[in-house]
Amino acid sequence: MLGSHTLYVGAAGQASRVKLIVNSWMTASVVAMADTLLACGQLGVDPSLVLQALDDGPLRMSYAMQKAEEIRAHNYPPGFPLELALKDLELLADERDHPSRLSGLLRTTLRQAVEDGHGREDIAAVASVASVAEQVVES
Repeated sequence: MLGSHTLYVGAAGQASRVKLIVNSWMTASVVAMADTLLACGQLGVDPSLVLQALDDGPLRMSYAMQKAEEIRAHNYPPGFPLELALKDLELLADERDHPSRLSGLLRTTLRQAVEDGHGREDIAAVASVASVAEQVVES
């Protein structure tokens, strides 16, 4: 469960910044998982093998594994809507002096998914947008 404990971070405004940064990391992990599963399909690799390799080692991330199963099933139960993830990415970019290339790629990817009508769906639905998946691979 996300947000299951309290973390004291300091001065006013710091908690909001921590939230934006954590949500950015979470978004990047979901987009990375979608890209990983896309690569499996493109290379003819059984995604179960890749997921097992990730799950059995130090790269295991329970949230990403949960999203992998949702992506594979094309089932996106309500969780963190794409439009809210995009909002947080935009707010984080506004706070940064120089947003990174990855930050820009994530915002572009989610913006396209939202424009394609997936804004209220869970963030894992980013994998269902073919043009988004292709964009992630090409960039």
